[in-house]
Amino acid sequence: MAVTVRWKAGAERQVSQEWWRGGIGTRLVRAFRSGACRFVRNRSQVIPWIRDMHAAVLPQGPAEGLCFIPIEGQKTQLIGYLLIACLRGEAVVVDPPCGTTELILALLAEHEARLTKVLRTHVHQVDTDDATALCVRSGARLVMRRGGTRVVDAGHEVFEVEAGVTLRIGGECIHVLSTPGHTPTCVSYLWRDRLFCGDVFDLGSCAVGNNEAEPSRLYDTLTRCVFDLPDETLVFPAHSIKGRRVALLGELRARYGTVLGHSRDAFITEMGLRRIVRPALGRMLPPG
Repeated sequence: MAVTVRWKAGAERQVSQEWWRGGIGTRLVRAFRSGACRFVRNRSQVIPWIRDMHAAVLPQGPAEGLCFIPIEGQKTQLIGYLLIACLRGEAVVVDPPCGTTELILALLAEHEARLTKVLRTHVHQVDTDDATALCVRSGARLVMRRGGTRVVDAGHEVFEVEAGVTLRIGGECIHVLSTPGHTPTCVSYLWRDRLFCGDVFDLGSCAVGNNEAEPSRLYDTLTRCVFDLPDETLVFPAHSIKGRRVALLGELRARYGTVLGHSRDAFITEMGLRRIVRPALGRMLPPG
């Protein structure tokens, strides 16, 4: 089925419905009106602007592409990631920030998509980014690591996963990795070359006496799991890393090499010393 796009009288063309869905039609019309591109005679004549847009919005691959939208919360600075299978009208969101329910629902409506899963990399004992409202209103299943802190609410379904499980959205695969350390039941989600890792690089949580953080397990996660991935892997954290919202894994490997480059015991000892020194320094500094 094709959709007819009318620019002005006598200037209209048909574009496939595949191009039109997921808000792409709106972008085409805006480009036509601005003169940024001309109409195409058929689907094989894809002009540079449309080709660039297609590459950005629908990644190439054997399966259908996804629309990838980062979402940053204002209250907790948590960064979530919305993935939409534009052609099938399905979506998942990773670590949706508190206060973004209306925004996510609006984006889903714009793309005519249904949220099927809410993926949590970790849930703290005091969950400041509770996704209950989003699950209830969208009908999505909450996905979290088996044995993790449960959200006390009977209004939505909870799907507990283990490492090695593969989740699907459209024709794409999202792989579940076990990455404990920041909390005992942290997981990361690997989609193509993108790793949604939660707070696995938050070494500071081990140094401030966070009772959920475990330095030994975090060391094992980084050295034996995360850093086994290719250097070209794009890392998308739940909170920015030194101001960076995305980084190459190779860059992070070099950055954290000084801390993780020694033995496991040395890392645990250093984190233990920091837990002692930081409170002492805090007591020595004047208030304010």
